[in-house]
Amino acid sequence: MTPLIDVVFLLLTFFLFAMLVMVRVDLLGVRLPAISSGAPAQERQAIAVTLDAAGAASIDGEPMDLDRVVATVRQRREQTPELVVFVAADTACDAGALLGVLDRFAREGIGDVSLVGAPEIDAP
Repeated sequence: MTPLIDVVFLLLTFFLFAMLVMVRVDLLGVRLPAISSGAPAQERQAIAVTLDAAGAASIDGEPMDLDRVVATVRQRREQTPELVVFVAADTACDAGALLGVLDRFAREGIGDVSLVGAPEIDAP
């Protein structure tokens, strides 16, 4: 018979490895607004444009100005046409900064842009 401590360590190890392979939205470094509509992201190649509380943009954690963001997204979409663009804005981000990014993408012909939010948790 297997000692109980072995079973406990096995379960602990399993859950530690399970946590390591989970996709974590909080790695973006911004507080996402809670939303009640929308759908989970599908398994597709994507690029995440992040707007922090001050409205500064970054891609993959690298801060850059809006012109460089657009150029980077355009370059990656030329390499991978089915690439999806996700825009994640901090809850403290000015709505004008978010609209400015979305407007710039639209003017540059970059479509298929999705907004990222945290799922709304119903209070009991």
